[in-house]
Amino acid sequence: MKQKYLAILVLASLLLSFRTALAQAPQPPVDAQSTTGPIPPRYVNIQGIRVAPNTTGQLSPVPAYIWTHGCGPTAAGMIIGYWDTKWFGKLVPGDAHSQSLEVSEMIASSQGMLNHYNDYALPLDSFPYLIPDRSEPPAGDEHISNSLADFMHTSFSANGNYYGWSWFSDFGPALQGYVNYANVTYGSSYHVTTSNYYMYNGSFNWDLFRSEIDAGRPVGMLVDINADGHTDHFITAFGYDDTTGTKKYAALNTWDTDVHWYDFVSTNSHRHCFCGCALYLLGSCLDQTTSSRRHYRWLWR
Repeated sequence: MKQKYLAILVLASLLLSFRTALAQAPQPPVDAQSTTGPIPPRYVNIQGIRVAPNTTGQLSPVPAYIWTHGCGPTAAGMIIGYWDTKWFGKLVPGDAHSQSLEVSEMIASSQGMLNHYNDYALPLDSFPYLIPDRSEPPAGDEHISNSLADFMHTSFSANGNYYGWSWFSDFGPALQGYVNYANVTYGSSYHVTTSNYYMYNGSFNWDLFRSEIDAGRPVGMLVDINADGHTDHFITAFGYDDTTGTKKYAALNTWDTDVHWYDFVSTNSHRHCFCGCALYLLGSCLDQTTSSRRHYRWLWR
């Protein structure tokens, strides 16, 4: 009998040790959501700070697109547009240097009867009154995904997204989904994977950000635009400056076509990034000066 009680005590001790170790282990990151709309929040300085052009590391040109049914798909769209104008020309039909109808459709489809706007943006809703859309059951009454906003589940009431809202966890899958959609639709053959990075654990940091810009890769970020400690907006970053001792980054904010500079700090101290998503793309493409096969890797946060 004593042996039985001893075995029970040992088992209980092991279970307690396991639970303690589990509690002390690094926890998975909390998801984050964008909550802004087509107009910047009131009393928020979106202009940032001035930086002399000759002191920066900056990519050019990154196409500037205006908020189209969500900052998430718009920020991702600028990165898709950038690479389409470089070496991967079968991502967007037509010219992606400016926001054409084709570019807007790539971001969030609204033409015809089967599109993102009709199925998910409508009925237009805003916090705290969430209105069901076609993301809710039954499945099959919605169109086949054909834009970044579809793949990102932007405005999906079933995901707790009001009009224009998106979750960070859907940013990577949206990039993958759209590139794969382009492969089928436009006859490309790009291979895509994604990885997530977070400021809270140091995986997304200044050195990593600079290395991506230096390598010619724009970066998508989920940031705290009003500095209240909570993420609310996706942007596209493509430049940096630290010559004065203060780390600053250049970005397009989806609300205008100007270049804005902000301090590079964490969300709990001022305006900046909570997390990021890295996308890696491999594909065959023709260089402007040679017809040899080349491979590129690109990253966005």
